[in-house]
Amino acid sequence: MALENLIHLRAFKVTGNDAKSFLQGQLSNDITQLDNNWQYNAYCTPKGRALATFITWSDDTDLYLLIDQSVTDAVIKRLRMYVMRSDVIFEELDAQMLGAFDIEATLTAAPNFTSNDNGAPYYANVGEQQHVLDFGERYLIVDFASTSKLENTTEHERWIEADVLAALPRVTAKSSEMFIPQMLNMDLVNGINFKKGCYTGQEIIARMRYLGKLKQRSFVCQINNDTDTSNISELIAEKIIDSNGKTVGNIANAVNDSPYLSAVLRLDNVNNGLFTESGIEVQIADTQPYSLVTD
Repeated sequence: MALENLIHLRAFKVTGNDAKSFLQGQLSNDITQLDNNWQYNAYCTPKGRALATFITWSDDTDLYLLIDQSVTDAVIKRLRMYVMRSDVIFEELDAQMLGAFDIEATLTAAPNFTSNDNGAPYYANVGEQQHVLDFGERYLIVDFASTSKLENTTEHERWIEADVLAALPRVTAKSSEMFIPQMLNMDLVNGINFKKGCYTGQEIIARMRYLGKLKQRSFVCQINNDTDTSNISELIAEKIIDSNGKTVGNIANAVNDSPYLSAVLRLDNVNNGLFTESGIEVQIADTQPYSLVTD
């Protein structure tokens, strides 16, 4: 499969003496544990609603963020507002993000990449000109060298579809502030650390784990094959209703020209008699990529 140009993402480097401590107080994961790995992070409101989701990793000195382009301007502006007098700088990078679906395509774009010996996801290979994030069966290449940018790429739709099928979290401008991170299964994909200190929204997120009962989870779903999917991404955030007309969730992620989507659904009313608010039939996939049961 050809490399995909992941134009839906923007990359930032975060530098300064206070960069780690600042982000540690803003994001849902423990960034002090970044060491040859990458992690998901949620940036939330004080009420625990996810404004954005990040992919985060580091090199010897700096931190890096990948964020969906639709929320980037608003979220980076908000983070900068809270920097105050801290020594923290957010610098957008002139980098090309590439998605590769096998090791051969990865090595075409990043010939110096060496994969993790055990093949586990969340591995980050950091070089001078390219960083490669290992997703287990596919690879995300952040190419900083303008001279080595590749032109022979397709667009990003299949990468987002792969995220949907893997039930990985994504927040766009349409879904910003709709979900707490657990509704997006971020606690199941290395996106929340419940043992770290305080961060924005932490009280609500921790209370849901230790004192509350989570009522909604993100499921991989499929729509009818006869449905026109050319603009299906417009359905993100649309309500999901059951056959009785009761709202049971919302669409969390979708991409054009794909019959798959992820939907946050009520756990007490999970069935296959579901429709989008606009009348499109939705079926929960027979198998999910990981268990939705937690301790």
